[in-house]
Order: sequence, then C-alpha cells, then structure tokens
Amino acid sequence: MRFHISKRFTMSCAHHLRRVPEGHKCARHHGHTYAVEVHLSGPLLGQDGMLVDFGIIKEAIHGRFDHQDLNEVFKEMGIGDVETTAEQLASVFWDILDGDVLRLLNVGQEPSNWVRIEKLSVQEGEGGIAWLERE
Repeated sequence: MRFHISKRFTMSCAHHLRRVPEGHKCARHHGHTYAVEVHLSGPLLGQDGMLVDFGIIKEAIHGRFDHQDLNEVFKEMGIGDVETTAEQLASVFWDILDGDVLRLLNVGQEPSNWVRIEKLSVQEGEGGIAWLERE
C-alpha cells in the first residue's frame, strides 16, 4: 500500500524567452500566474501522521520563485542558459523537491520505503500545462 498526496499552489513570476523568433511576444519581459501541482507517494507515514507536510512542499518552490524574475533566479541557480518555459520549470521544480526536500526525508530509509514524486505539473496562466511523470 502507498499513500498519495498532492499539493497545488499558485505563484506569480516574470520572465522572458531568449530563443524565440525576433518579434515574438514572449521575447518581451512579461509575467504569469503559475499553478503548480505536485503529486507524491510513499508507503510510510511519519510520526506526525503525514507523508510530507504540505507546507514544506510549497515553501521549497513558492518561497524561492514567487514574485521573482525567473531569468534572474535561473542565473543565481547556475542554470541561466536554460529557458524559463513551463516545461523547464517543471523539470527544475522536480529537481528541487527530489534533491532538497525528499532526500532529507528519505535518509535512513530503504529505497522501497522512499517518498517519491509521481507527477509534477506547471500551468502557465490560463494557458497550457506542462508536466513530468515518474516512469
């Protein structure tokens, strides 16, 4: 048996895309309200009765990116050459959660007992949604 949880939150960010054709509207600095949804699973609950505290999930992403210029944040992270598309945001957020949050939760656990990300999606405004899923 595995427990499943999901956390959805929104954040507002500015960015621009550098590799779009000249004159493309996304080349101009602009902003979006992003909806981020993270799905996690694990076989064990902590002593607090939770798989993962929802606040920890939100803070790992929202606290770092909300009301920021994504191009600047990516530069600070050492990935300034990566475009700030919804697809790349999903990948970066996955890596942050998998590395910064879940690695700490899984210390000392057998791999079969690890909490893991199952799906992570990023919706850009009222437009498209990009997501990653565990294979």
